[in-house]
Amino acid sequence: VFSGKRTADGAQGRLMAIKAISLQGMLFEDSQDADRKLLWVRREMSILENLPRHPRIVELIETIKEVEWIYFLFELVEGGDLFAALKRRSGSVKSFLEPEA
Repeated sequence: VFSGKRTADGAQGRLMAIKAISLQGMLFEDSQDADRKLLWVRREMSILENLPRHPRIVELIETIKEVEWIYFLFELVEGGDLFAALKRRSGSVKSFLEPEA
């Protein structure tokens, strides 16, 4: 996942998170592994595209499908990922209160 700008949104562009999945690498694996990974990608795409809008769920803005790549464009949420935040927590408390989340 990396950040980038979508220039189609105007001269300034809209900063967003981009998840890129290579399909070409899957083509060189044995057919059973490739089929399983392609199914996983299709499921992920379907789930993300059908999630309801909610203030606590990162919004999928667009999915771009190319011959060798699939790109998921998300709203950019800064501050790192949830796993890293949980690892930084001290003591045995491994959850967040609602205001912290």
